[in-house]
Amino acid sequence: MVLQKDVAAQRDPVTRLLNERPAAFIRFITELAHDLGMRTAVEGVEHIRQLVAVAACGCDYGQGYFYYRPICGDRIAGLRSDT
Repeated sequence: MVLQKDVAAQRDPVTRLLNERPAAFIRFITELAHDLGMRTAVEGVEHIRQLVAVAACGCDYGQGYFYYRPICGDRIAGLRSDT
């Protein structure tokens, strides 16, 4: 199950986690998901301080340019065999 908050109107929703109000919202959603036996994932992690902020909110997974830039499907197999 995926819980998604509409953040289209926000310029940089992950960076906003550094502010108190959005962080409280993310902590609440994360705690609720954990109480229901679910894991949480945050999209849009681009910098280490964003990663630290979402980890402090209790999020389980992150996704974004911080980890890897988008690539063609053909290159994914090559990445897996390099490890």
